[in-house]
Amino acid sequence: MKVDELQPIIKTILNLSPQEQFEIITILLRNILDIHKVDEIPQYQDDYKITLKAGTAKGLVIIADDFDEPLDDFKDYMP
Repeated sequence: MKVDELQPIIKTILNLSPQEQFEIITILLRNILDIHKVDEIPQYQDDYKITLKAGTAKGLVIIADDFDEPLDDFKDYMP
């Protein structure tokens, strides 16, 4: 396969979501390893972070239990 043939494929893969990129790379690696008669693929799922949907902040924002309580520093200024 020539470089000119690979460029559109690479561009298409780069436009996919990180999860889809991960799945495609995993499939490609499995096929390459099958060709070379390798039995196992190391699993690095702990290293892969799941990408959240746009607009969500799940797990990114930590709100204290008393977030709606007035702060001690501002009590003098609040009625």
